Amino acid sequence: MSITSEGTQPGDSHADAAAIEPSLPTEPARTALLFHGNAAEYFRIWIVNLVLSLITLGIYSAWATVRNRRYFYGSTEFAGHRFDFHGDPVAILKGRILAVIVFMAYAFGTEFHWGITLGAFLVIAVAFPWVLVRALRFRLANSSHRGLRFGFDGTSAQAYQLLGPILLLGGGVFIWYLFVYARLDQDDYDSIVRNFLPMMASLALTVTVGLALAPVLWFRLRSFAMNHTRFGRHRFSAHLRLGVFWKALALALGLGIGATFIAGAIGFGLMSVLFFNDDPGSGTGMTGVVIATVAIYALLIPAYLVPFAAWHCITTNHVLSMTRIEGLRVHMALDPWVYWWILFSNAVIAVVTLGLAIPWAKVRMVRYKLSCLQVSGSVEDFEAGARSDPSALGDELGEVFDFDFGF
Repeated sequence: MSITSEGTQPGDSHADAAAIEPSLPTEPARTALLFHGNAAEYFRIWIVNLVLSLITLGIYSAWATVRNRRYFYGSTEFAGHRFDFHGDPVAILKGRILAVIVFMAYAFGTEFHWGITLGAFLVIAVAFPWVLVRALRFRLANSSHRGLRFGFDGTSAQAYQLLGPILLLGGGVFIWYLFVYARLDQDDYDSIVRNFLPMMASLALTVTVGLALAPVLWFRLRSFAMNHTRFGRHRFSAHLRLGVFWKALALALGLGIGATFIAGAIGFGLMSVLFFNDDPGSGTGMTGVVIATVAIYALLIPAYLVPFAAWHCITTNHVLSMTRIEGLRVHMALDPWVYWWILFSNAVIAVVTLGLAIPWAKVRMVRYKLSCLQVSGSVEDFEAGARSDPSALGDELGEVFDFDFGF
């Protein structure tokens, strides 16, 4: 048996090299979130909530909110443990009453005087950063996993500093639009003609400024929310990029324009076939117009959902996939077209079933979202932090006005 000059057997050098070569770092195994809920279980909760809310003129809706959240939280499992929600229905009810008052003033104020709607809008715009902080504190402080509470340590002052300039500029442009609209007397032809150009100019400026500010506002809002969230004593971090939000807006606008054009072309093509091929004296031409008009609106619904799905999926994937919490890393991979199909088919089925399929649609959407979410790392060594019991007012204002503070 031959020995090399270094006193090793042939081939041993390869083993030694492999032994001293530093191993490449490997990513921790990913853990998927599991959803154990089903439509039949949730339907029983949903129908009881609906009936009791109607009987009590909406008072029970606060308890319904807690039941809904506890069901979905309790049906979601991560690393062998399920989430829990601890919100107090009475606190939610107090916040909901004030939120509904503000919403009613905003939605129906113009029936009495446009100043009511303007005042409600100013309240919403000025209070938005405060509402954001209160909503996140309430929702997170009442959410837990493995007995550890989530939390939010951002302040209203920080929120106003980040979001205030954007809200001030956007709100100022919108208020100008309301002033121009208030000068328009829709029953006076001369007033319509005289104010048409200022009205269109103010509307165009409002839309343009709104689109320009939306990515910046959403970027700052998401960054603020994620970077001030805690799990026990451990802070989340998310290094988001504004460019992703601009790209998402550009893609969403492009898809929206294209989808709307296609829907309109199909609808007007159908109108021409049904209208111009009819006997003018038969009176059936107008029937064709009605059918085509309905078809256009029916096509515009899925067309509208295309840009919404693109924006939501791109921004959500970016926000969550850039999120870390010490040794944990989040991975999100929503598919815009799958998400669009679920949105559209859920809406159709809900309408066809007169709303009875809403529980099935909601469970279906939650199951899809969680199937796209994975976490790498372990939560076993995480420690509990201080607990608090914040007010539910901000959370309810967010619910009523459909502000997605989304966590």
